[in-house]
Amino acid sequence: MNFSSKLHSFFRRKTLDAEMAEEMRGHLERRTQANLAAGMSPDEARYAAQRQFGGVDQLKEVARHERSGRWLEPFFRDLRHATRLLAKERGFTAIALITLALGIGANTSMFSLLNSLLLHSPPYPESDSLIRVFRTSPTFQTGPHSPANFVDLEARVKSFSQLAAFTPVGHNYAPPGGPVEQLRGLRVSGKFFAALGVQPALGRFITAEDDHLGREKVIVLSDSIWRQRFAADPAVLGQPIRLDGEAVTVVGVMPAGFEDRLLWGQVAGWTPLAFDEETRLNRGGNFLALIGRLAPRVTSAQALAELNVIAADLAQ
Repeated sequence: MNFSSKLHSFFRRKTLDAEMAEEMRGHLERRTQANLAAGMSPDEARYAAQRQFGGVDQLKEVARHERSGRWLEPFFRDLRHATRLLAKERGFTAIALITLALGIGANTSMFSLLNSLLLHSPPYPESDSLIRVFRTSPTFQTGPHSPANFVDLEARVKSFSQLAAFTPVGHNYAPPGGPVEQLRGLRVSGKFFAALGVQPALGRFITAEDDHLGREKVIVLSDSIWRQRFAADPAVLGQPIRLDGEAVTVVGVMPAGFEDRLLWGQVAGWTPLAFDEETRLNRGGNFLALIGRLAPRVTSAQALAELNVIAADLAQ
């Protein structure tokens, strides 16, 4: 059964279930009549027909599975739930996305630009110049990047004043005298905060100097985690905390609202990417999201043209 037939069956599933039940009753009735003609009593004929036909409920489930509408049910249930949530958050729902996609062949590296224009202003200065950079393919337009491709892009691209990478990470945080907690963080490259252009509320943010092995044991806390876990104590700056079994020094706290839910969701803290040499050479693992700030007087079309050239070189 092809996809269109399965989709059609999903929306007609109540009618099809009724038709299937009627057809099964007809089969049972015919088998029962045949058993009566063979000399069985009415009860024996009915029970024998049921045994010969098999479990009705199991057969119904098999038929429903073959129609393959069940995989759509959780999708539409989640869709209804999401629609109700979005209806309550009108500002979040009203998002316009402009995507400029680049395709240079099915077997090559490809990139696209995406500029998020929100009805409410993002919490970053001159947000119109912030651009998401994606790896694209003929079938997927918002792919992540490999570390090696990011390293090459950062070194070569001139259309961006800053280009940064980030990826989500889970942390095990061990508070003094308390049980281990699970925290969600972001690992970021050295130009991440500079690209967004937001100054920390306390201390400093992660810089290119931190983005190297041996210097990476630092963390910038979010405002919410600073208040919830450290009682908004400024003395936390310069203090070590236990993160993933290691001592990590708190170097900064970002202002409230910096944890943008549209880009990366709720974040407890930011730590450096700090690639080792093997990771820096990795072109097969794509797990990095990229965000950049356009250089002054550079348009997104000009940036895309430059990425065309770089992508073509990387493809070779």
